[in-house]
Amino acid sequence: MSDRADTILSEGIRLFAERGFSGTALADIERAAGFAPGRGAIYRYFPDKEAIFRAAVRREIGLARDARVDRVAAAGTPQDLLERQVAASALHLSEHRLLVAVLAHDGQQFPDLLPEILDVMVDTAIALDAAHADAAARDAGVDVDGQVLASVLLDTIAGHALLATIVDPRRDPDPGRLIDVLQRLVRATFEPTDA
Repeated sequence: MSDRADTILSEGIRLFAERGFSGTALADIERAAGFAPGRGAIYRYFPDKEAIFRAAVRREIGLARDARVDRVAAAGTPQDLLERQVAASALHLSEHRLLVAVLAHDGQQFPDLLPEILDVMVDTAIALDAAHADAAARDAGVDVDGQVLASVLLDTIAGHALLATIVDPRRDPDPGRLIDVLQRLVRATFEPTDA
C-alpha cells in the first residue's frame, strides 16, 4: 500500500471515529489526507467513501489482531494469567480506541464487519478470560462461572473504553486505575472464604 493510501486510511478512520460514517464527507477525508477537495485525486486510491471505510476498518482490525498476539505470557497460575489478561484487554481497547468508536458509531450499519470487529476486540478476550477463570476457580476450590466472570470483566473494560472514547473524550484514557481495581476484584473472587 502506498504512503498516500495509508494516509487516506489513517485520516479516514480518525474522521469516522469522530463523526461516524454518515457525518464524514469524502471532501473531509480528502482535505485531512492532503488532497484538494473535489479534484478527484483520491479516486486513484479508492472508488468511494465506503471503500475507504471498509479498508480503514479492516486495517485497524489487522493491527488490533496483531497487537493481541503474545500480549499475555503463558507462565504463571491461572489467576495470574487472568489478572494479566484483564490488563491486556484494557490496554488493547485503550490502544484501539478508533476501532471502538467506529464500532459504536457504525457497527450496525456495516453488519458484515461487525463479526470481525467483535472477534478481535471481544470474543477472543472472553474465551481466554473464561478459561483462566475456570482454572483459577478449580485451583482455589471456589464456585465461579468463568464465562460470567469473563463477561463482567470485559463488559466493564469495554464500557470504560466507550466512555473515554465516545461519551467524554476529554477523559483520561489511561486504563491504569481500572486495571488495578479489576485485578483486585479477581484476587478477591478467588480468595478462600471462611465457611
